[in-house]
Amino acid sequence: MGPRPEVGAVVVRINGGYFNFLRRASAEVPEYAAIGPVAGAGGRPGLSLPVPAAFASDYQSVTFGDGSLFSSAPVLSRRGTAVFAGKAQDDPNYRLPEGFSFDRGGLIPPGHLWHAHDANPRAGLSLPAGPGEGIVRLVAAPMPDRSMAASGYTLRTFSQVMARLDRLHPDGRGKGVANSSLNLDGGESLLLQAWAGGQRRVDIRQVSHPRSVGNFIEFRSHGVLGAGIPARQVGPEGPGDIHTPL
Repeated sequence: MGPRPEVGAVVVRINGGYFNFLRRASAEVPEYAAIGPVAGAGGRPGLSLPVPAAFASDYQSVTFGDGSLFSSAPVLSRRGTAVFAGKAQDDPNYRLPEGFSFDRGGLIPPGHLWHAHDANPRAGLSLPAGPGEGIVRLVAAPMPDRSMAASGYTLRTFSQVMARLDRLHPDGRGKGVANSSLNLDGGESLLLQAWAGGQRRVDIRQVSHPRSVGNFIEFRSHGVLGAGIPARQVGPEGPGDIHTPL
């Protein structure tokens, strides 16, 4: 997931939003095409596919200071309140369709949220209300045993977990406005890595073998890792300060 960072940089990377995995969303465009709008530095549009119509209201685009952006779904929490937990409870859009079976070759199209009520590896991005107003949190929750539902998270449960994290000392001193959270691509795409001093310090992943993803988020600083370091993001083209909260 990107080149090895240069010595001296503190770098954290997490997988981004959904993409055209195995070209299941469209056989006409490359696999790396994002689901939902994506752009590089300066707002230059990247290759993307429309979000699934049934889930359009769940998608959120996050814009960064250099004009780059990515999209994902669903919004899990707003200002520390779990918003997806209640929304998904009785909506059939968030369940596997009747007659669907993985054993019979059923596949979830990229970007659809039919998996919401199933336990899966999950990843999330927690953003403060504005630049400099709190702590950015990257969350990776792998599933140690995919045959055991209790080892993973439904999106309803993950929404509640992220909301609790969003309320945790919003500005690092117990004050300020709680964060808001967006779900990221999960499953076997889940990967969170961090480097400091030229050494990999964190490596959390769902699968041990190398895995290609359509997009990822990168935060970097040339200072010492710790609370309050400037957060930087690298989209398809380059770095920029966080700009637009959820």
